[in-house]
Amino acid sequence: MIDRVTRLREPNRELPPVEYHQWTRTNACNMHYLRGRQTNLLGALALALVDRLNEALVQGANRNLSSAAALVFIHGRPGETIDFLARVLGLSHSATVRVVDRLEADRFVERRSGTDRRSVALFLTAAGQAAAVETLNRRSQVLANALSTLSSSERKQMTELVEKVLFGLTDDGWTAWHTCRLCDVPACNRPTHCPIDFGQPRSKASLART
Repeated sequence: MIDRVTRLREPNRELPPVEYHQWTRTNACNMHYLRGRQTNLLGALALALVDRLNEALVQGANRNLSSAAALVFIHGRPGETIDFLARVLGLSHSATVRVVDRLEADRFVERRSGTDRRSVALFLTAAGQAAAVETLNRRSQVLANALSTLSSSERKQMTELVEKVLFGLTDDGWTAWHTCRLCDVPACNRPTHCPIDFGQPRSKASLART
């Protein structure tokens, strides 16, 4: 006797209407379950990583995540203004000023004259440079531990999929800056630069970061 799946796959055979509808309902339920499980897995992974990063970067260093991100950003792009940093962090101007004030009080950041009299450029002190490198190292260790269970081929496959997902989540250049605010930027500067910017076909004209 030919089973239902075999009959469905054969081009000249069709399932009886009742049997076909039962099969399609079962298949739809399985797809719904699979999609629900996929979103649960992604959500659980995201939270697990955030928890571990928060523990390593915030609790371990006695500063909040915005301060850690500010250190990393200024380390990679010294001389930017508070307004620019505010957009990268996704904070208001006043909230960003408070972040910079705390970092300046810790002697990690210093304000210098900007390109005009009204602007202020941000630079890290020697202590700030060391704190930024430590932050990047802590972040790298957390993420390396998370990837330690994957083989080389699995990591390659994951890289391609994550690049595609990240590109889909990026609407413009400021979204890209915000997404990458804790990134080790030089690590993506070869050979194709940041996957958010260049990992997929350039279908989003406003994506390029200034």
